[in-house]
Amino acid sequence: MISMTTLQNTRSLHHVVRKLLLQPTKVKQPRSFWTSITSSPPLSEEVTSSSSIPPESYTFQSIAQEVADEHNLSLAKSKRILNTVFDTIAENLAQKKVVKIKDFGKFSNEHSRERKGYNFSTGEAVDIPAGRRVKFVAYTAIKDTINK
Repeated sequence: MISMTTLQNTRSLHHVVRKLLLQPTKVKQPRSFWTSITSSPPLSEEVTSSSSIPPESYTFQSIAQEVADEHNLSLAKSKRILNTVFDTIAENLAQKKVVKIKDFGKFSNEHSRERKGYNFSTGEAVDIPAGRRVKFVAYTAIKDTINK
């Protein structure tokens, strides 16, 4: 059974996520692959362009740490809260329910039909069976934040 404080902390998770998404991002100077490997300059400008540098990952651990810092919780408590949120989403999707999170987006199940695929290692055609997949649709607030 989930305690009342855990429910309140789970509800406030929405505010943390929204704050993170609406927060102006700090642009870090990208590290060049060439400066970490060798001191010789790159052969062309295309190698060091910002489009060729992979984006940084924001992991479960990072989110848990952010929640813990924001709400003065232990890291273990914030992980439990996040696990509860993600497990609830997964359980509802398994029951073929739609999960809507205000100002964030909508998770739903979608049927994918059987289709032909290609095995790159053997070169043969493969039948990919029909199944269900998770679909996420971002709401306008997130789209606007990303496209600023």
